[in-house]
Amino acid sequence: MGTPQLKGYLNHVEIRGFRSLKDVSVELSPLTVLIGANGAGKSNFIKFFEMMRWLMDGRSLREWVLRESGADDNLFMGKDITDSVTCRLSLTIEGQQDRYEYQAKFLADTSDQMSIVYEHTRSSDEKWMMLPSASTDISSVFYQGIRKPILADGKLLKSGIPQVLGYFLQRCRVYQFHDTARNAAIKNRHDTSDSVFLNSDGGNLAAVLLSLQENQPKRFKLIEKQISRVLSSFDGFVLEPQYGKVMLRWRHKQGDKIMGAHLTSDGSLRLFCLITLLNLPVEQLPDIILLDEPELGLHPNAITLIAAMIQRVSHTSQVILATQSPFMVDCFELDNIVVADLEEGATRLRKLAKETYQQWLDDEFSVSELWLSNVLGGQP
Repeated sequence: MGTPQLKGYLNHVEIRGFRSLKDVSVELSPLTVLIGANGAGKSNFIKFFEMMRWLMDGRSLREWVLRESGADDNLFMGKDITDSVTCRLSLTIEGQQDRYEYQAKFLADTSDQMSIVYEHTRSSDEKWMMLPSASTDISSVFYQGIRKPILADGKLLKSGIPQVLGYFLQRCRVYQFHDTARNAAIKNRHDTSDSVFLNSDGGNLAAVLLSLQENQPKRFKLIEKQISRVLSSFDGFVLEPQYGKVMLRWRHKQGDKIMGAHLTSDGSLRLFCLITLLNLPVEQLPDIILLDEPELGLHPNAITLIAAMIQRVSHTSQVILATQSPFMVDCFELDNIVVADLEEGATRLRKLAKETYQQWLDDEFSVSELWLSNVLGGQP
């Protein structure tokens, strides 16, 4: 039996100065659904956590900024208007009264780069504790023990605050299964050893599926069954490792033709990734899952199936997803919805209160109808 892990979620996020997020403060829940028009800032909110995950992996802020076209492109209205990014994250842990908080500031310089000015942490109403940050990397304090399971026994010391926060932020992953180009990783052979966690782009899907087939055959069969519910031509995966590598292939029901990933539609590849991710064992799931427009290329029936899986997974992992699909929105409660609007170039996020719209719901309006008619906002 595995060591029990902490169960927690980010309950409050403040971000200032990052891309369109001029001054955002929003309450989150174990399941949060971001809706809004194109360019409203949903993806920027998710991109911020992609940056934090990058830093928690011990990688350089300067390298991330370089990958993302420089500091000027990552600051609200550019560095002539905004010279820094600040954030404040609040984490709630199941079974504990303490609330763990983290805040940091990233400052732009004249070379179109950014460096970390400070990092602070605290527990509940205690005083802020400064972490000894390096100029370009998230503090090594976060790495003292975070790769070890932390027992959820309510006995965490105050000195363990950085480790608790680091544990969750490192186990945060953004999934975007958008790269389906000819040379995409998902279409190439992959090392069979890279099979514990599904990569953010789904590139190691074949290796993850092979591991499940060999070690958890019932779960593997469930994944195949779920796929066949919405992809009628699907008759199972064909995973044949050779020299330590495996390629994604599947059998077509008509004529038993074996289909490679290069012959598979973009929507079907995304479907394979999503259904596999959302049916992984708890120990193979991130603690915080961020999904950017998971509905792309999916049939409405598949969207409904994925939404049901997201709801189930949100009982063990926090899920934050951005969507523009009315079908997806209708699968969730109004209390799960956060609306993104763009006002004078700045993103505004609003968490909806169900009681505010109860009369509309009582009159049998769906959530998507309220959204599309601009009752909720989130329209161009």
